[in-house]
Amino acid sequence: MDQPALALANPGGGQHGLLSLDDILPPKLDADWVVLSACNTAAGDVRGGEAISGLGRGFFYSGSRSLLVTHWPVETVSAQKLVVGVFNELGKAPQLIRAEALRRSMLKAMTEDGGEGKMRFSYAHPIFLALYLGWRRRQIKDWHGSSLVCKILLRHILQLRSVVKLLPCQTHQSVKVSHKVTIPVLDLQIGMFVSDIDRPWIETPFLMQELLIENETEIATLRQYCHQVTVDRSRSLGDAFAPRVSGRDAPRTPSKPTPRIDSATGDDGFADVCRRLRSGPLTRSTQTPELDPASQRSRLEPELLYSAPIIDDVKNTLKSIREALISNQTVSLTEVGQQIGEMARAVERNPDAMIWLARLRSTDQYSYDHALDVSVHLMVFARFLGLPTEAIENIGIAGLMQDIGKVFIPAAILAKPDQLSEEEYAQVQAHVASSLELLVGHEGFPTSVLEIIASHHERFDGSGYPRRLKGERICFHGELAGLVDSYCAMTRERPYGAAISSQKALETLIRMRGRQFRESVVDQFIQCIGLYPTGSLVELNTGEVGVVIQQNQVRRLKPRLLIVLAPDKSVERHPITLDLMMDPLTPTGASYRITQALPTTAYGIDPSEFYLD
Repeated sequence: MDQPALALANPGGGQHGLLSLDDILPPKLDADWVVLSACNTAAGDVRGGEAISGLGRGFFYSGSRSLLVTHWPVETVSAQKLVVGVFNELGKAPQLIRAEALRRSMLKAMTEDGGEGKMRFSYAHPIFLALYLGWRRRQIKDWHGSSLVCKILLRHILQLRSVVKLLPCQTHQSVKVSHKVTIPVLDLQIGMFVSDIDRPWIETPFLMQELLIENETEIATLRQYCHQVTVDRSRSLGDAFAPRVSGRDAPRTPSKPTPRIDSATGDDGFADVCRRLRSGPLTRSTQTPELDPASQRSRLEPELLYSAPIIDDVKNTLKSIREALISNQTVSLTEVGQQIGEMARAVERNPDAMIWLARLRSTDQYSYDHALDVSVHLMVFARFLGLPTEAIENIGIAGLMQDIGKVFIPAAILAKPDQLSEEEYAQVQAHVASSLELLVGHEGFPTSVLEIIASHHERFDGSGYPRRLKGERICFHGELAGLVDSYCAMTRERPYGAAISSQKALETLIRMRGRQFRESVVDQFIQCIGLYPTGSLVELNTGEVGVVIQQNQVRRLKPRLLIVLAPDKSVERHPITLDLMMDPLTPTGASYRITQALPTTAYGIDPSEFYLD
């Protein structure tokens, strides 16, 4: 099997008796509650994967509004008692919420005779009962009240903030100097760091419970929701907002080097590997990177060196195809399929490496960079959703080729910084039809790929193009492609607009949630990407600035970083990696933690270029 499935009673007649993702997708259920009481029904096919992955996530996509799933193998008798007990409790008292019915069933199962010769309290141990977990996807537009994933993220954020507030102040200063000041929202300016507001953050459209103001739109939103805010001057950008530093308030220079953890394997660290990648093309290696037995992933540095030539080949092939199309020459797409297969296998080994390479191997030509960006992110997302290998490869091909029709749009229109006229916008919209016309009929080009390309600009509320499809009429994989296309466009510098931070892009997607994109699709993409996506900039509690180079699948708030700026914001000429998962300590004895995500150009940093000197 290449996808999660439940083994059911064999129906005979040559049927396999397996209930897989393909059987429940695309969306077609109208189920109020789905109970998956078999073993490990919350888990996917990826070791160390996220909660509610695999088959369970598929039922959400298929239309189910709530799930009851398990997190480890079940014991037959206790599972039967517990699930039957839940429905018995609901039958006796229909007004009960399901969580309460589950609690009552657990209590009853704990105290009853275990049956089959077992004594009373035989099933009182948590291993028989605590594995069951219920999830609900509420059908309301307000993201903060309904989103499963966003609520999980928010819960982690709140917990982290609470823990931080309870920590004793580990400092050598005898007097604490506050850098926070409360001001009216009318006094807000770009560059200010808002640490608190006069109402719960959950009642606002902002994803995080802190905010670095980057534009006038954010100021206008804060003025709409708040009367006054608290600004942390020490975390604000620009001289006008920075605190005056003198005496006890001055940063302490550590007497010994800050402890680091560099998990690089071999002779080359991450920064050295990146310098090698930038120095010139690499020769293809014949030895595939080995998988770590614990994580079932390849190490980051070896994967970067191995997969970089694959990325280069894909970009060269894409360039050749575009040039051939412009010259009205015959093109072959067979090579594209082979290369996408290689990329898909690399994504399976280490998705962080592929995302980083897609960002690092830039050509200074938006069309090529964006196509590769979309293709890689789509395959990473599809892998996260537990889609089969063939689907991952097809969606990767679609991401690479979905904008191929733009070769016929005048360059002046594509690079126009101002708003397009109606005629110009019509030409841009026509690229979907042009792409299909160019690709249809090519040998080995699956029909499913064409369907993805045809629908990647359609939107859930019917506001997309070219056919104005709405809701479930949109191809599911096409919906994924549309969301990823939007995210990648927002986070990369475009001829007509500046790049925004990953966090701002996720906040934009949240505002589109339930309108342009299906709620569950947005939620799962946020969970896939994480709060601190690979390639994003973050600031630590030491004042140091790092770029995220690798996600931590279990603890998403503790990624691996490349430190690029010292506490005084001076350049780290010899960047070292810091793995927050290992809980390294600062010179003061406190644990390193991320205090804020930064915009892509904060302090004049370009993550892909910074460490190449």
